[in-house]
Amino acid sequence: ILLLQEIDVDSKRSAYLDEVKYLLDETHLNYGVFASMWQAQVIPSDGLGRVNTGNAILSRWKLTEAERIQLDLMSDQDDLEQYFYLRRNIIKAKVEIPNQDSLYAINTHLTAFATDDTKEKHVKEFELTLENLNNAGFKFVSGGDLNSLPPVNPGDSIPDFCINDKCDEETFHHETDSGPHKAGSYFENDLDENTWLQPLYDIYQSGVPEGNRNDPEHFTHSPGTGENENGELYLDRKLDYLFTNLNIEPGSGNTILEMIEISDHVPVIMNVILSEDN
Repeated sequence: ILLLQEIDVDSKRSAYLDEVKYLLDETHLNYGVFASMWQAQVIPSDGLGRVNTGNAILSRWKLTEAERIQLDLMSDQDDLEQYFYLRRNIIKAKVEIPNQDSLYAINTHLTAFATDDTKEKHVKEFELTLENLNNAGFKFVSGGDLNSLPPVNPGDSIPDFCINDKCDEETFHHETDSGPHKAGSYFENDLDENTWLQPLYDIYQSGVPEGNRNDPEHFTHSPGTGENENGELYLDRKLDYLFTNLNIEPGSGNTILEMIEISDHVPVIMNVILSEDN
C-alpha cells in the first residue's frame, strides 16, 4: 500500500501526465484512489498554468468505499488568494485483502503555510478520523505529510527554522516583535505545537519507533536552500509519518534517506502484521 502526496493527474508542471495511472500501469500496484487538493484551469503566478494535484492511495488489493474528507480552509488569506488556493483533505479507503474484512488506508497532506489555527484544526481532524475507525473496531494504516514536528523532550525547544530556511537575501524576525516569520518554517513554541502529535504516539504504533522520532536518521524533509559542509543535500526535520493500530514487524520501520535526490521529502516505510483469524 502506497500513500502519495502532491501527485499530479493533469498539470502543466508535469507535462499533463496522469501520474496515478502511470504508476498503476508501470508497477505491481493494481488499484488507486485519488483526492484532488489543488485544481484550477489556470494558476496566474509563476507560470504554473493548469494544476490538478492531490493525495492518492495505491494498492495491490482492491480499494472500496473511498472517501474524501475536506479540511478547513485557511482564514488568513484574502478572497482572491483563497479562490486559487489549495483545498487540503484526508483520503480514506477500505483495502479488500483476502480474509481481512476491516482494514482501511488513510492518507493526508496537512497545511504548511497557515499563520492562523488551521494547522492545529487539520491535525485534530486527522486524529479524529483515526479515532472513529479505531473506536468502531476497524484496523488501519495511515500517514502522510503532517507538516508538523514530532513531540520534543521536556525542556527542549523547537529550532528556529525561519532563520535556518531563509535565502541569503531574505530577512526574518524583528527584534521588537519576533516577526515576521517565513511561511512554512515557523513551528510555534508558545502554542504548544510540539505536543499536537503526542496523542498519535500515545494511542497507536508509529512507523518509526517513538524513541527515534527526533533522530536525524529519521528526518524526512530537505529545506532545498543549499548543501551541508560536505557539499551534500541534507535533511533537517521530520514532517512525514506512519501510524497504525496493527502490530508492526520489529525493525521494519525505516526512513529511506537516499531518496533525497528525488524529492524534498523522503519516504517512511513499515511492515504491519495482519491477524490470521480475522
